[in-house]
Amino acid sequence: MFPIGDWNALDGTARWQKVDMWLRYAIEDYYKIKYSVKGGIEQPVFIDLIIKLTICRAYALNSIHKVVTAKNVLSFAEKMINMLKSNQHPLRIIGAEKSNKNEVEMRQEAPVIPIDILEQKYLMHKGFLEISRNNKVQAKRLFVKAINAG
Repeated sequence: MFPIGDWNALDGTARWQKVDMWLRYAIEDYYKIKYSVKGGIEQPVFIDLIIKLTICRAYALNSIHKVVTAKNVLSFAEKMINMLKSNQHPLRIIGAEKSNKNEVEMRQEAPVIPIDILEQKYLMHKGFLEISRNNKVQAKRLFVKAINAG
């Protein structure tokens, strides 16, 4: 997949930079796998996984002290979650649909990540981001909200 090289020779920051790079490439690759929904609109098949990887990427960025970039990446995950929750947007989590009658399932038995789990992960990582910004009161609120979201 991606060359690891001498992982042990990297310091902590370089490791997180490499993780960020891998996550960015994975998100780009998953965006390319599309499915046609109502009205000829296409959406990624693995939108749930893309959201999860986006949240993980925000954590990696936060780990190398790129707090502003992490906040922007996390806000993108929030927008995708809100689109999934809204009934007015055609974006949805795709389950066991088949693209044609004779084809196999599009997800190839990949498990679906429910929206409530994605929302919990988002809230938890937003709390981590607030800790990095030294806003412990807001972080505590977000952690409590994450616990109660499930």
